[in-house]
Amino acid sequence: AGNIKLVADSNANPYAIFAQGSGDVACAKVDINTVDGNKKVEMVTKGEGTKTNAVLYAACNSTVNINGIVDITDKVTGQKAIQVGANSTVNINGGVIGIAGDETAIHLVDGGKININQVAGKAFAVVTNGNIVLDGASNEANGGGKITYNTATSAHNGNIVKNSDTVQNFAVEFSNGATWNGYVDGVGLDLALNNGAIWKVQDREEISTNSL
Repeated sequence: AGNIKLVADSNANPYAIFAQGSGDVACAKVDINTVDGNKKVEMVTKGEGTKTNAVLYAACNSTVNINGIVDITDKVTGQKAIQVGANSTVNINGGVIGIAGDETAIHLVDGGKININQVAGKAFAVVTNGNIVLDGASNEANGGGKITYNTATSAHNGNIVKNSDTVQNFAVEFSNGATWNGYVDGVGLDLALNNGAIWKVQDREEISTNSL
């Protein structure tokens, strides 16, 4: 497919994508494929008032694969861009997730996992606006996934934090001029800074040419 636009209009909780399985296996699945994996998949939500749900919600026991470039910026005030629940995984090529001023861009709960820009041999621009929050039961066994920021226009504008007293792990990689504007707190972070990546934390700028 070419560009795709998903619109949800509700005064309850508008979801552009909602997936939830049953039992103990990941039996709900959503696959979205675009030409060459680089066409836009825009998710729009509309509704009155402030909402706290996520635009893309992979609840328990589900998998969402988006072979395309997401745009999750036109949404109801207060909404998180993405939430992933227990035994669920979201895979996305790249795109813009959240808007400036968002508190949370990605919320991983009870071991939910997200992978962004993990297609072998390709580099997609990724911008995440808002915190990446890990919450609930520990993800020590499988980790929370990985996001790779490896273009000069890629950035994570937010922190990587946990909101529980359990072990929470995650992986991020920045390279080729990509920028991280934020800090990590409480998360076991597998962090790589390569080839001119910029990490701006606590008013200090670090530029790395080698992996940490």
